[in-house]
Amino acid sequence: MEAENWIKSVENSAHHMQKAEPNAFLLTRIEQKIENLYSNNFKKPMSWALSLSVALIILLNVFILVKSFKSVKNENNIAQSFNLIPNNSIY
Repeated sequence: MEAENWIKSVENSAHHMQKAEPNAFLLTRIEQKIENLYSNNFKKPMSWALSLSVALIILLNVFILVKSFKSVKNENNIAQSFNLIPNNSIY
């Protein structure tokens, strides 16, 4: 009997509880933190520096490729003038 009364008093103690209410600005703070996580923190001067460095690297690569092709052509012309490269054309 005593155990049943104790169980009923424990069950009835939940009836006196009030619903928890969150802070009025809690949702906006959570949304702001989520937005800050996914926001673009890439600054404008940094993007300019990065884009200019990529453009410079591409131009440098193009310059090196063009120069190497010219040197290969010159080597072939010199080798042909000394008849080091045989001409196997039939026509």
